[in-house]
Amino acid sequence: MAKTAATDEPTKRLSLDLPASLHTRFKTACSATDRKMVGELQAYIEARTKELEDEAGITRK
Repeated sequence: MAKTAATDEPTKRLSLDLPASLHTRFKTACSATDRKMVGELQAYIEARTKELEDEAGITRK
């Protein structure tokens, strides 16, 4: 199992199917702004998870 460089926390793989056009747009936008797709997805998932936890009243330790 891979570990993240920043935290040494074990990682899990996530696969998703996207329309080809959306994948191309996302890849192009990330490239044009010198960002990595994985970093952008991780930032989005972290932010959205926090929103959902707040909505559900879930607190993290």
